[in-house]
Amino acid sequence: MIFDAHCHINDSPESVNIDAIIQAAIKAGLRGAMIGGVEPAEWQRQKHLQQSYPNFIFCNFGIHPWTVAKNDDDTLSDMFSKLKLDLSKVAALGECGLDFYEKGQSIEDETKQIKWLTLQMQLAMSSKKPIVLHKVKAHSQMIKALEPYNALRGIVHGWTGPEDHTQDYQKKGLLFGIGPRYLKCKAARSDKPKFSLSEFCIESDGPFKKHEIPDGQTWVDDLNRTAQFLADQFQVSRSQIWSQNAENLRKAGFDFLV
Repeated sequence: MIFDAHCHINDSPESVNIDAIIQAAIKAGLRGAMIGGVEPAEWQRQKHLQQSYPNFIFCNFGIHPWTVAKNDDDTLSDMFSKLKLDLSKVAALGECGLDFYEKGQSIEDETKQIKWLTLQMQLAMSSKKPIVLHKVKAHSQMIKALEPYNALRGIVHGWTGPEDHTQDYQKKGLLFGIGPRYLKCKAARSDKPKFSLSEFCIESDGPFKKHEIPDGQTWVDDLNRTAQFLADQFQVSRSQIWSQNAENLRKAGFDFLV
C-alpha cells in the first residue's frame, strides 16, 4: 500500500486544481497521505481537505520552528491553545522542531524554539499522540530536548543524517522520514542504510515544489522512486518496502493505517 507519511498538498497556489491532483494520485495507486501542519491558518486548509477526502487525507497539526521564529510568545500561546483544542482531529503533532540553519541566531532565538518544541512534546506525551520532528542544524539540541521523553513515538522528518546521528535517534525509537532529499545525501551512498527495515517511513515532502507543480502521477512516481531506492539497498521488493512502511507507521502510533 503506497502511503505518503509527510506532504504539504494543502500548500498550493490558488490556480492549482488540488482535487484533480488527488484523484490522479489515487488512480496511480496512492492510498493516503499525512499533511504536516505548521500554523493555525494552514490547519484550517487541512481540515477542509480532510472533509473532502476523509479516508485519504490525515492531518498533523503543529507549530513549526519557522512559525515560532516569526511570532511573539503571546501569539504562540494562542496558537498552542488552539492546538490543544484540535487534538482530537489529528493523527499526530507536527511538524514541530528546531531549525538553526539561519546564521546569526541568538541564544534567545534558540531558547525560544526549544521552549515551544518542549511544550509540544509534552502535549504529545500527555495525549498519547505521535510527533513529527523537523530538525535542521540542531542535532545536539534536539537530542538534549528529547532526553526526558523516551516514550515519545513518531518521525524525524526529512532524514539526511550521518551514521552517528542515526544511532542517537535509533536509541529514541523514532522513525526516519525518507524522501527525495535522502536520495541525494551522503548517507545514501553506502551499500546499505544505517537504519533497519523497521525504522523508516516514506515521505514526499511535496507534492508542490518551488520550481514546479507536479500532477498526481508525478507525486506517486516520486514516492515509488524512494521506495525503489530502499528496495535496492535492502535487496527486497518494492512491494515489501511499501508493506513495511505501513507496518512501521502503525507501530509508531499511526493507528489509522489498517
